[in-house]
Amino acid sequence: MKPVVVRPMPKDGSNSYGDEQLAAILKRAAQLQQEAGEPDAQLDLAQIEQIACEVGIDPLFVRQAASELSSQTGSSASQPFLGGPTACTLQQSVAGVLVGEDFEPLLEEIRHTLNDTGHLGSGAGHPPGWRFEFRFFNWGGMSFESGRRRAAERSLVWHSSIALSGRDICVRIYSQNGTTTVRVEEQFTSLAGSLYVGLAGGLGLGLAVLSFTFGIAFFDALLPSLLLAALSLGGCYLLARTLYRSNVRRRRQQLQQLFGRLLQQVRQTLNIA
Repeated sequence: MKPVVVRPMPKDGSNSYGDEQLAAILKRAAQLQQEAGEPDAQLDLAQIEQIACEVGIDPLFVRQAASELSSQTGSSASQPFLGGPTACTLQQSVAGVLVGEDFEPLLEEIRHTLNDTGHLGSGAGHPPGWRFEFRFFNWGGMSFESGRRRAAERSLVWHSSIALSGRDICVRIYSQNGTTTVRVEEQFTSLAGSLYVGLAGGLGLGLAVLSFTFGIAFFDALLPSLLLAALSLGGCYLLARTLYRSNVRRRRQQLQQLFGRLLQQVRQTLNIA
């Protein structure tokens, strides 16, 4: 595809537009092009940077926006039977690399927000060599460092204490190829098991048996007894489903809060506004 060159319009007294209006115009123009059946424009990063320069945008911010655009934020598909997803994953990458003790405040933030000391997994923390690294500058995903280095990726891997908290959370923060990625994820399978197996299964079946027995003794008929048993079992299922949805919503909110704080801390360390 030929490079796209944006030439400024002549100053003939026409209207001028701010950043928000420019973005709205370009978005609407793309929609009109799609409605007209025209193929979408495919540009590489260099071409986008050229366009940004034409309209006065620093290419540094273009590269930063491109790295953030590749972020993944969301949950697994909602399960109708369970009433919610079985996992939640939040991930985003920013330009720049973390060095040595930059991981220490991130670890403290994880433990403080989740109120769980947890444990470090493979690749967690920083090997002894990292303590001798110094950053002279870190700008736009480029850095110049000095001191002892390790070939392994700089990373922090933290796991929750499942036995104590009952939650299966994993936080990964790693720097490679000029970017730092923050990933927070939690599996809700243990929560689903405890509610649906313990509450809907165990308690529900127990109440169903009692209801059936009561129905036989009181009504002396099979159909009303089966109806009472079904209502008891269904009521426990609905209770478990409600509790599952409520717990998943609360946990996702906490993960989003942690994710936002970690991203903010990484940005501050990398001197990104």
